[in-house]
Amino acid sequence: MDIREELKNTLFQLGLENPQFEFEVTPTGKIGGFIISQSFFGKTQIERQNMIWDMLDRIFDTRNV
Repeated sequence: MDIREELKNTLFQLGLENPQFEFEVTPTGKIGGFIISQSFFGKTQIERQNMIWDMLDRIFDTRNV
């Protein structure tokens, strides 16, 4: 499976409202991109990033238990 698809599948678990994902892989293998969702409405860029990281922490914490 392509790394972008794996990432997308994980991010769908976040429960964001109608998410849209745009990713690219650099020549060195790093991934960058955007997540677009109505769940971010009214939030600053930092609040959006913190929201994603908090959700990812919860997902990965439960997988490692």
